[in-house]
Order: sequence, then C-alpha cells, then structure tokens
Amino acid sequence: MRIAALGVAAVVLLGILVTRLWFLQVIGGQAYANQADQNRIRVIDLPAQRGTIVDRNGDVLATVRQGWNLVARPLDLRNPRRQSVIRSLAQVLGKPPRPMLKDLAIAEQDTPYDAVILAKDVPLALRAAFAERQGDFPGVSLQRGYVRTYPMGEYAAHVLGFTGSINADDAERYKQQGYVGNEIVGKAGLEQEYESYLKGTKGRETVEVDATGRPVGGGVYETVSPTPGNTLVVSLDMRVQRALQDQLRERVATNYQATGAAGVALDPETGEVLGMASYPTYDPEDFVRGRMKRIRAYYRKDAGNPTYSRFMQGGYPPGSTFKPITLTGALETPLPVPGSRPPVGLTPGTVMHSGQCVPLYDIEICNFDKENQGELSMPGALEWSSNTIFALLGNQYWHYYDRTGTQLQQRWAEKYGLGRPTGIDLPGEGAARIPDVAWKKTYDYGDGRTNNWQPGDNINMAMGQGDVQVTPLQMAVAFAAIANGGKLVTPTLGERVQTPAGSLVRQLAGAHPPQPIGIKPSTMNVLHDGLKLVTTGANGTATSVFGPVAASGGPVIAGKTGTAQTNKVGISHSWFVGYAPADRPRIVVAVMVEYGGTGATAAAPAVCNVIAAYGPTKFDPGLCGTPRKAD
Repeated sequence: MRIAALGVAAVVLLGILVTRLWFLQVIGGQAYANQADQNRIRVIDLPAQRGTIVDRNGDVLATVRQGWNLVARPLDLRNPRRQSVIRSLAQVLGKPPRPMLKDLAIAEQDTPYDAVILAKDVPLALRAAFAERQGDFPGVSLQRGYVRTYPMGEYAAHVLGFTGSINADDAERYKQQGYVGNEIVGKAGLEQEYESYLKGTKGRETVEVDATGRPVGGGVYETVSPTPGNTLVVSLDMRVQRALQDQLRERVATNYQATGAAGVALDPETGEVLGMASYPTYDPEDFVRGRMKRIRAYYRKDAGNPTYSRFMQGGYPPGSTFKPITLTGALETPLPVPGSRPPVGLTPGTVMHSGQCVPLYDIEICNFDKENQGELSMPGALEWSSNTIFALLGNQYWHYYDRTGTQLQQRWAEKYGLGRPTGIDLPGEGAARIPDVAWKKTYDYGDGRTNNWQPGDNINMAMGQGDVQVTPLQMAVAFAAIANGGKLVTPTLGERVQTPAGSLVRQLAGAHPPQPIGIKPSTMNVLHDGLKLVTTGANGTATSVFGPVAASGGPVIAGKTGTAQTNKVGISHSWFVGYAPADRPRIVVAVMVEYGGTGATAAAPAVCNVIAAYGPTKFDPGLCGTPRKAD
C-alpha cells in the first residue's frame, strides 16, 4: 500500500509538472516570447535638431551643436539597483542623486521605456571617466543629442528666451500636444512662442540590446531619421540691438542711482521690432546648461531682476512723453482754451501763457526750474515741455468729464495703445495701467487718500504722472502712430518660417495691418512740429543732444523727453521717445532708465546712439551732444 501510494503521488506530481510545462509553452508561450523580445529589442528616440533663429540680415541668434547626454530607461534600471547605480553616478558627475532618482521615478509611471536624461552635454573628461567605469553603471548609457547655443551671448536674451526640460506643472499640457514628456522645449521668449515650428520631429531606431539595455553588435532593425526644426527669421537688426543694449548698460553704469533700463526700436510703418532689450540681462546658455550657481545669482535681491523683461512687463509713469497724447485729445475734441470768455475751443494756432507756476486747487504746478516761458504756441508748449500749460489742459479734461461723464484722456490713451497689451508675439506681456474712475474706486492707497476721481487725477495724467503706468513697448507703439501719420501698429518679431533649405513654410510679417486711429492732419502737424522743436528748437529740452546731428547734415530726429516722478524723492525715471528722419520716419526708439534722472540726461543720448546705428539713419554717434537742459 505504501509503495502504491508513493507511486500515485509521483504520478500526480508528474502530471502537475507536465501541465505547468504545457501552460508555459502553449498557453503563455506567446506572451513570454513577446516579453523576451521587449527585453532584447529597444526603440531608441533620435532627437531632432532644433531650428535656427536668425535676424533680418541672416546673423545667427540661436542654433545647436552636437553633444552627449547620459541617459537611462526606468525599466532598465529598477530598484534596488537603481539607488546604488545613481548614487555612484552622482559622485562621478559631482551632482546630487535625488533629482535624477526623482526623474526616473516619475518616468517609470508614464514612459518606462523612454530615455531619461540624467546629465546634459557631458564634457569630454566626464565621458572618459564614465567609459572607464561603465561596468559600474548598468542601465546607463551615453546618447548623442543636440545642445542649444546662443552665439550672441547676452544680446537679445529677453527676446530669444531659452530652452529646458518639461517641468511637472506643464507635463499634462505638453502631453495633450503630443509630447512624451522627456523633450527639450522653449521656456521663454521666441523659443516658447514659436516652439511648434522650431522643435522638429523625433526619429527612432530599433536595435538589439543586451541584458543591461546597451545596444549590441550590428543589430539595427529599423531607422526613421528625425526631421530638423524650421528656421525662424525675425525682424531684429543686430546692429540696432547691440547699440541699444550697450547704451542701456552704459546709462545705468554712468548714472549712479539708476537700477535698470529698457528700450525698444520699431519700424513705425510696419511695427517690426528692430531692437528690444532690458538691463540687467542674463546669458540664456546658463539655463540651457543648468549652471545653477549662476542661475541662483540671477534671483538674488541685489541682482536687479535680470530675467525681468522691463520693456514689456514693467509699468512706469511716462512723464512728459505723455504730453503729445494729452495734446492730441485737447485738439481733437477740442477742449475749451483755459480762461477764454466765452469758451473757445483749442486749435492748432492757439497761444497760451506759460508762467513760472499756476495755482490749481490746493497745489501749485511749476515749470522746470520755475521758468517763465511766456506766450507759447502748441508746438512751443511741447518744445519747452510746459508743465503749466499741460496742467491747465488737464484741468479742462476734468471739467469735460464732470460735464459729460466721458473720460476723454483715457479714450485717447487707449487709441494710442496705452494701458493694454500691444499683441507682440512674445509670451508674458503686461498691460500696465491707464487709471480711470472705475479703477480708482477699487484701489486702496493705504494712506487714507480718497478713491474718488478728482481734478488732480486729470492734471497728473496730462503730465504723465500720478497713477499712469506704461511700458516702453507701448510708448514706442504710441510714437510710431505719431511718426506714421496716425496708424496704430502691432509690434512683431517673427518675419517668416522656412525650412533649413530655405523654402517658405509660413509668412508671419504683415499679419496685423496698421489701424488708423482717427487723428486730423492738422493735429498731426502740430505734434510733428512740436517734437522737432524739442530736438532742434532754441528752447528744446533735448536740442543739446540732437541739435548737433542735424547741424552736421545728419537726420533731423523728433521726439520728447520725460522726467517721471517716482517713489524716491528727488529721483526720477529718465525717458526719451523719438523717431527719425523726422519728415519720413524709418525708426522709432523708446528708452527708459530707472532712476536715471531727467529725460535728456540718460535716455536721450541712448536714443541718439541707437538711431545712429541703424542703416537708413546711420551717422557718426560722436555727433550726439552733451545734455544740458532737461525735462
């Protein structure tokens, strides 16, 4: 019986074994074969070469070079081996292991077969060190890739932006656009705005790998070549860009209280951006290469916020550069001439008295240095930058509002494009602010001041002070409308997208035709005459800077100085906005220097030098004079 029982048990065990073998080979054979193939075959992404960005003259602003990345696929490097391998690798790379482990853990949930970049653009010395110890890092390999480079360094950094990895907050949005999540994408500026054209299309290579995931032998089964990204041609002129950026740096350096500066140069007929800069600035390659020490330095409190695009994100009171907008509304309405009995509407031929000061309500408004400027025409009021005349006009705006309920100043500011985004093809543009009755009712000054609209609000706005805030980009657009005879342009950077071989993909320029804002020719003539007197008249606030240019046969430059009150007593923002040649404008330039002093002191010389650098208006920048009088 015992022998019989032992025999039965043996038969049963044998049956179980046979059944299991049959299940493994027949039922599960295909599944295991597929798993074996997955362990043996890998699809390797072949990164696409990112498209080049060039300026209007073909100068390369952003391109790529080949480099090597250290990569690992989560399923080739599982715990607990992952922990030890990554910690050893971190010692070789001289970087902390935690970020690499975190990236692998995240990818394991979503894209376990896709390579995770552990280190970008590995230098030759580290590649050699890795090769010597490659057996210590199973699952980690070197992969050829492309590294974004910016040949111009800090020039146009705020315009170009930079590239980087997709972060966790944006991962879902990018996945909806077809990204896997391990790509390098545009993170700011043109790189972000035109990502869809610049990114290219990844290729793939199907290869045989060993147990550690490394390719073996010549086992390449299929290759699909990547498609490089398109070339983006932009409107920037690097001669203008360099001059603008150099001038911002110099004006901040030579005005000891200045903390930063911004400038914009446009074609006034089309809105094409010729130059645009903010200072302090940064090197975009620091972000591309992950230079954390330098990146952290950018965000120190004493660094001056170098990643901030002051030209389109910073709101500043415009000072007297706002006076042409004030005068436009006063002539177009027309407002009653202050003190006229019976009331007479303002005309291009109106003459007003500009004494030292004028009392209005509980305050006294005075001219620069309390000058008694005498009887002034409307162009002369711009030439002298008469505070008393424009304060009186501001008071007339108050009476107009009080009588009709129409906020005339705000309406004309809006027509000139102030207080709202311009629509430039860059991400992150700010709106700044043109205050009105509704805004003031919701604003808390925190010092007990009333939030009801008062006459002083109109008076302040007429002189570009108080709660008015604009961006340098908006002021460039506003003066472009004066320069071109009354058309509001949309500032644009993108000119066209083309293949690397030069075939047109998409025309970008001309998508936003200029829009007339409805200003009479007679009003335009007053503005043009006045802005030319500012730079060439005997009493012009910027004649000392621009007069020598015209006197030496250079272009006549028209424009307006601005000295904008700030929260620092006795220290002003310096503004100048101008265009040239005055009778047939080809360029308009707006420059603002934070706490730079009077308009002629810092901003006007900068504008003069930028206009000197532009081909159609080129002249010897040594002709730009030394500022004397200012407002």
